[in-house]
Amino acid sequence: MSTSLSEIYDLIGGLLDSEQERVFKRLKELGDDDTTFTILPTNVSELTIDDVVRLVAIASNKHGVASIFAGMARGRADAAEQIYKQKFRQSSGLGSNAAEREANAAAASSKESEDFTLAKLVQRVAEGIESANRVASESARKMENLVVQKTRAENKFDSHASGLSNRDFFHNY
Repeated sequence: MSTSLSEIYDLIGGLLDSEQERVFKRLKELGDDDTTFTILPTNVSELTIDDVVRLVAIASNKHGVASIFAGMARGRADAAEQIYKQKFRQSSGLGSNAAEREANAAAASSKESEDFTLAKLVQRVAEGIESANRVASESARKMENLVVQKTRAENKFDSHASGLSNRDFFHNY
């Protein structure tokens, strides 16, 4: 028993849809602010090392999950596009002239066209979330460097009290 290409795309699409929903829920669970985006504080001078380390972890986690979500959205959009194109091609042979054949194909594949349009919309939203979280993650790491430099300059860093060592502050960016 063989599985058609359309059935395979439907299975992949269903899997991606359920995974996207799960990942999107996970994005909202990260952090205390119940949002898919990392909001960086504006009072950098008041942040402690612990505050900034927590911020970097939250921002990095949100960026990672947003990247997964965007990748799945791209995959779902690609699958929806292939389903639409296949249905359009299969339906394009009906009609006596080119205009009639195209109109019939468009009518026969209208649901697939709507699915494709929606998948592309979700992809664009997911990529926007990914991009915003990437910027926030990179900025949080820069804030971390500023706080560490400030703390060292003020000679307030006690590696034994915080459980951190100097190695914790050297990153390969």
